[in-house]
Amino acid sequence: MDFNHDIIEELTGRQNARIISEEEETLLNQLISENEAARQLWEDLREEHAGLQLQEDWQQYDETAVWTKVRNHIDGKRGRMIRLRWMFSAAAAVAILAVCLLMFLHMPDRMSKQESLVKNEKSRPGNIQLILPNGQTIDLSNNTGQVNIGGAILQNNNKVLSYTSAEKVPAGTSILTVPIGKDYKLQLSDGSEIWLNSATTLSFPFTFGDSREITIKGEAYLKVAADAKKPFIVHLPTTTVQVLGTEFNVNTYNTGQETVSLVAGAVKMKSTSVTQLLKPGLEATYTTGAGFKVQPFEEDITLSWRQGIYKFQGKTLEEICRVLPRWFGIQVEMDNNRIAGILFSGVLDRKRPLEKQLVSFQAEDVQYYFKDGVLHFK
Repeated sequence: MDFNHDIIEELTGRQNARIISEEEETLLNQLISENEAARQLWEDLREEHAGLQLQEDWQQYDETAVWTKVRNHIDGKRGRMIRLRWMFSAAAAVAILAVCLLMFLHMPDRMSKQESLVKNEKSRPGNIQLILPNGQTIDLSNNTGQVNIGGAILQNNNKVLSYTSAEKVPAGTSILTVPIGKDYKLQLSDGSEIWLNSATTLSFPFTFGDSREITIKGEAYLKVAADAKKPFIVHLPTTTVQVLGTEFNVNTYNTGQETVSLVAGAVKMKSTSVTQLLKPGLEATYTTGAGFKVQPFEEDITLSWRQGIYKFQGKTLEEICRVLPRWFGIQVEMDNNRIAGILFSGVLDRKRPLEKQLVSFQAEDVQYYFKDGVLHFK
């Protein structure tokens, strides 16, 4: 099978960004298996892209238009793809050039690849970052394995940050930031574990003194180590959660609203004037001006984000549109308020291209389209 250099670059870029569809990956595998030059190019690109976070770059242009053209030229015969025919229009050529430029901005000189990676990835805004009390910023998306912070050794492996000894760790408050489309886990010095969802910030000390206190903005699941002498306190924007040893989820994504969902143990949620006790299987939502509302919750749905999926049951389109930007880094607009309250149930997978999943939101009264990189519902 003949191949085109641009095709391999595009498909490899999508594969490295983990946004490639099954159909596209099948095509890529067929190309590199039948042509040695194509395989060599694929291997070179895989090596050059190692460590780069390409997903955000692909989201900066309207990939729907480009890949509609690609799929339109995939011929099927006797149930299988036999070849790819490219008929480049001016628009497709411009789109492909944009993709190539986005990828190669990270590596302007192939002879100094390592230098290029360091230069472009050092302060990349889409990466998981740890800001130490002295202001030093550590990029946890690229610094894997052992991370030395002033004599203390942290372990950053498989999206988990941990440390075996509290000696030599910096005193004061550190800040861990998880960007859009990612998640991360932290193991604290007392044995407590915190899973952070996308677009979440955690303020914490590496070692606890007389109290165990942290601050969360976003969403997180906590498994708190029991210590009767040191209650664990979680500060949210307008409330606090006090526990002894328990497992629970906190969600503060919606301004003026905070939800605590208790899985095990017991927690006490406090506002400035009211205290709310929770039992396992219940969640308390505090809304500014309205107080607490307690109701049962379904763990399978509320905690699904820990598996990289978002399950929604009877959610309005307006609520779902608040989730899409956090998970896929895309701007979303509703063209009219008439459809805001329409209910949907389903699943979104953060690892799959959003384009492949939008069919779930097509209904008689709801349609979607892309314009200037913005997803519109009408």
